[in-house]
Amino acid sequence: MNYILSLLLSLLSWANVWRRRKLIFPIDGTSSMQECMANTDLQMGSTTAKLSDWIYSPYTSDEKGPMTPLPESLRMKQVHRTTKDSPLQWAIVTSDDTVYVVFKGSDRPTDILIVNSAIAPIHAFHDKSIVVHGGAWNALHSYRDMVTDNIKGILKAAIADKPSINVVLCGHSLGGAYAILCALELLHGDEGVKVDHVIGHGVPQVIEPNTANKVWNELNLITTIYINEYDVVPRLPSCHKEWRETLKKGPQKPLSRFIQIHGHALSDTESTWQMFERLDRFRHVGKLVFTARNESGITNYRVHDAIAPDGTDGYGWDVLNKPPAWSGTFIIENHKEYPQVLHSLLQARTPVEECTQFL
Repeated sequence: MNYILSLLLSLLSWANVWRRRKLIFPIDGTSSMQECMANTDLQMGSTTAKLSDWIYSPYTSDEKGPMTPLPESLRMKQVHRTTKDSPLQWAIVTSDDTVYVVFKGSDRPTDILIVNSAIAPIHAFHDKSIVVHGGAWNALHSYRDMVTDNIKGILKAAIADKPSINVVLCGHSLGGAYAILCALELLHGDEGVKVDHVIGHGVPQVIEPNTANKVWNELNLITTIYINEYDVVPRLPSCHKEWRETLKKGPQKPLSRFIQIHGHALSDTESTWQMFERLDRFRHVGKLVFTARNESGITNYRVHDAIAPDGTDGYGWDVLNKPPAWSGTFIIENHKEYPQVLHSLLQARTPVEECTQFL
């Protein structure tokens, strides 16, 4: 009896060690930023993470059901819901000094068609200077929906009414991809529209870098992408070579309400890997904020450049590209944790002068 009890305690101990080890993402090393994110940046990160979660089931006063309420101090101006003819769901939300444009991420089977249609990357503009994710770009520019034109009109009116207002585009997963590409369009377009910040949470790579292009550089300066530990989505498509074995052994677990990642299906479908090969030059844009819990369960972060000034991969690429030592459900679970992770970071409110411990 004592032997069995001892064995059970030993197994529980090893299980606890295994659980703790799988949650520890190695963010130690030299940061490419010499100062910490201000608390205002973390506040925006937390707010946009909550908004990006809210847009999946946005609450309105005339509806019933398990809808998600808005974070405090924010007001919903309008919601454009997904329909059979329109694949995008997005909303305009305001506070006293900010207008947010938030896009919903993947939760319908048709979203997979949008992702897979990127097998043919396209040029965003007539000068062919920027190559983007074809599926997401075409969804934004659907003639039935005209999302970017609608957003331009709304933002022009808001800025004309209050020129000092901040404009923030945000989203989680594929929603963050829409935010990045919509911002690219707005920066390239008419006068009278500005974008102050683009915030993505667990976003796939949807653009090829071009440091010689003025609009890409503007986008690079205002974009922040949060990456939670070993979340698999921000690693795709360009990290597929290093992450292939992890994905092949990955769990058969829902990534969202309807879409699933099947590790064995990826390993058996060579066309998937061929698609990734064609998207190999896609990268993130802006600053990459890696978040991780340490052995004590405290969430820390580190900031790296996505792309170096000379157009080569920034230090963040090395961090992003390294797969975990083993696969598990955490590569999917990490994708769902952004509101909690950003709230944890904000609650810590680490003063800038004390941030050297993380840099």
